[in-house]
Amino acid sequence: MQINYNFFSKHIFNLSNLILPYFKKLNANQYDLILMGLLFNIISLNFLLRNDFILFVLFFYLSHYFNLLNVLYAKKYNIQTKYANNYNKISNWIKLYLTGLVFYYKYEKKINFKEIFITLVILILCNLNYSLKMCIKKENNIKIDHILEIYVKPICNFFSSETIKKMYNNTIYFDENLTIFYISLILTYIYLK
Repeated sequence: MQINYNFFSKHIFNLSNLILPYFKKLNANQYDLILMGLLFNIISLNFLLRNDFILFVLFFYLSHYFNLLNVLYAKKYNIQTKYANNYNKISNWIKLYLTGLVFYYKYEKKINFKEIFITLVILILCNLNYSLKMCIKKENNIKIDHILEIYVKPICNFFSSETIKKMYNNTIYFDENLTIFYISLILTYIYLK
């Protein structure tokens, strides 16, 4: 089975491949790119707290983009390490949690059940898409994290390969990149209310 990507992610990957050699020339490693993502997230939250929503969104995107650059950089130059992968996962959870927490407390009077429900559905679809992608990688004998392997095992074992492929293609527009875009649209909607 082949892993397909949506148009948005394909364009981001192509752009990233033009940028990655510059990080190689700077002798950057995974930890540097992960740290940049964390720093951009902190800067975005600072702008959110200071009511500069446009700069918040810009740095929010940069934070995610450096996460993507880290993954692509490590794969392209074959420099993946166990610790960097775990550090990346932990940093992603920290960024997601802090952004949600700060945004909720800043705009809690504007947020209603509808936005929370839509956000949760989008996050669930993103998680499903990611899990299905891991099942496809596992079936193609591409090594995945031991923890991820345990996490996706029930899905991989419950559904047939064909069903997994169909479900993955049906959730392709809920990958990490478009999910960040959808969430930023929801945040913008709440901000503008």
